Amino acid sequence: MANMNITTILEKMTGKDKDYRYMATSELLSELNKEGFKADQDIEPKLTTTVLQQLEDASGDVSGLAVGEDSVVEMTNILCDKLLNGKDQHRDTASIALKTIIAEVTTTSLAEKILVSLAPQLIKGATAGKSAEVKCECLDILGDVLHRVGNLITKDHDCMLTALLSQLSSNQASVTKKSISCIASLAACLSDDLLAKATFEVVQLLKNRSAKSEIARTNIQMIGALSRSVGYRFGPHLAEVVPLLINYCTSASENDEELHEYSLQALESFMLRCPRDISPYCESILNLALEYTSYDPNFTDSMEEDTDDEAQDEEDDDESANEYTDDEDASWKVRRASAKCLYAIIVSRPEMLSKMYLEACPKLIEWFREREENVKVGAFSVLKELVVVLPDCLADHIGSLVPGIEKALNDKSSTSNLKIEALVFTRLVMASHSPAVFHPYIQALSGPILSAIGDRYDKVTAEALRVCEELVRVLRPNSEPHSPDYRPYIGPIYKAILARLANQDQDQDQEVKECAISCMSLALSTFGDGLQRELPACLPVLVDRMGNEITRLAAVKILESNDDLTLTRYLIKWIPAQPWADGEIYLYSPDTHSWSSQGMKMKFFVMDEKYNMEAKGIYKKIDELVSLANHSMFLAPVFALHDKKIGRIILCYPKFDQLLKDWLPAQAFKGRFIPPIWMLLIKIGDIQHHPLLQDFDQLSNMIRMTWRESKHLTVERMLLYAIGDRANPIQKLQVK
Repeated sequence: MANMNITTILEKMTGKDKDYRYMATSELLSELNKEGFKADQDIEPKLTTTVLQQLEDASGDVSGLAVGEDSVVEMTNILCDKLLNGKDQHRDTASIALKTIIAEVTTTSLAEKILVSLAPQLIKGATAGKSAEVKCECLDILGDVLHRVGNLITKDHDCMLTALLSQLSSNQASVTKKSISCIASLAACLSDDLLAKATFEVVQLLKNRSAKSEIARTNIQMIGALSRSVGYRFGPHLAEVVPLLINYCTSASENDEELHEYSLQALESFMLRCPRDISPYCESILNLALEYTSYDPNFTDSMEEDTDDEAQDEEDDDESANEYTDDEDASWKVRRASAKCLYAIIVSRPEMLSKMYLEACPKLIEWFREREENVKVGAFSVLKELVVVLPDCLADHIGSLVPGIEKALNDKSSTSNLKIEALVFTRLVMASHSPAVFHPYIQALSGPILSAIGDRYDKVTAEALRVCEELVRVLRPNSEPHSPDYRPYIGPIYKAILARLANQDQDQDQEVKECAISCMSLALSTFGDGLQRELPACLPVLVDRMGNEITRLAAVKILESNDDLTLTRYLIKWIPAQPWADGEIYLYSPDTHSWSSQGMKMKFFVMDEKYNMEAKGIYKKIDELVSLANHSMFLAPVFALHDKKIGRIILCYPKFDQLLKDWLPAQAFKGRFIPPIWMLLIKIGDIQHHPLLQDFDQLSNMIRMTWRESKHLTVERMLLYAIGDRANPIQKLQVK
């Protein structure tokens, strides 16, 4: 019965009259306050949706009643009391409820009412003699409060800061960690005076060298968190802080990895967030970061020697059972922190790049022998940034980089994350350096790259295919007259790509399919003269991809992959019935909607002069083709132009607005240059109003004007329209 009443009330709450909505909302509140009320599964979602809609009601009375500010404040106080004084099993529930309230409060007035009582209680819970669990919950909620509405309680900032700073010396690591987070959230809305106070107190604690190492580590973390929170506002304090951190880092115990790590992290933050004020210390920070790139107090050369004596190892098993192991080694965190610090220097101090090339590159290359994967990934990240910032910067170091790339790709223990980083770096460095730089190392690089194409992880495979494209360009570059003997690599490259291209597995990632199509098209257009025997097996696969809705767009794009368009000529032969030999035209075209939404660029297909006669035969049948045009079935136009001056036939599948932009430059109308183009526009009829031809009239006038001004051009004038059934992606038109 109660649920029937609720249904009636909910209907009234959505009425047009605001008075009815107000009364219905009031009735709903009364029903919800009844002890025996319980909503069933059907009513509950409707109830929630309707009440949330009331919050946006145009009538302030209705939305205010829906919010019920006083009720929310009262509920917050009850929950806070349960958090501080309730039983353990109620504490988690109260904490979750308070976090939800804070997250959902959107009005400033309600937030201010809640904070009047909530903030002092949370501070009391975090600092009084409560258990560590209660303190952590209070600090967690207080951090949310400060992050969202900390600027609304400025009068309490001073006492909050004092209370939170006192918790930095807590013996509980969880309490100090959450205190650091709270102070960082508070710092974002602190005044400059209070920020200076917080920094001063932390620095004074750091200057006390007799304090425990745990206190020093906590305060260094606090310095870094303040810098990340307030950004450039921390700049005035660097003169006092930076020398102190460098001194801590260099004088700390060799086995105190955390102190070294926290110091480097803080210096990294200074480099990124205080670029102006950090300038005097950049040189010292760079030297420090370079020094700790090889930090490994547990490593000695003897660890790599004489490891073949298995019998001796078995005898020593019992003795070494309690010794220090790699699993306990945290020194890699220091090396990772130094890598991130170098990264910060690269992106923020371009004037130091020359020094980085000379001093940092050898250190980064050494990291490829690193045992910890996180450090290897960091090394690749820094090197990637170097390549992006200044291409061709690693030309002198390629020989040193290749072994690291090989190991990252070949090592069975390498994770997919490391392989991807190594492949991305390899692609970037190949694309940004002269191909000749890599010619001595092609044999070493090709094996790992081709192996990665067969990796079981799709992301690795896709990136390996992209690298393979760069490898193809390196093997046979267009711009360099002398290239290495690429013939031994054609077969392995072709087989590796074809294995992915011909894979019919439905689970294969879309990215892999597209990368395989792109990579194969480049390989065929580059090595086509060496792959004549393989074409009968490969080209039908590419044509098949044109007919597949998923891979259609990627397959069409391969037709513009090279200037000589060798691949285009091959594909034309493998599209059924060889169009230029027996007079049948097969034209790929997406459906109208996808073509217009993709806005594909113009594609130019330049054919040899031997096709002139066939093209002229097509020209004679223009009237027949255009007469077949159907407004609803119209597909992309094909322009066939014969320029006698260059002895070529140019075929293009344009979109008219792109044609207007790319083929008719402003110079054409100033008499200085007339592009060799004229399309005879005949029998257009109804199709000229098709959505694809948005600029048709303007284009037509411009072309006619261009033609009138051009007296010296001799161009065959053809305009072919392909039409057909939407169900067939490849359309066939007979030309007799």
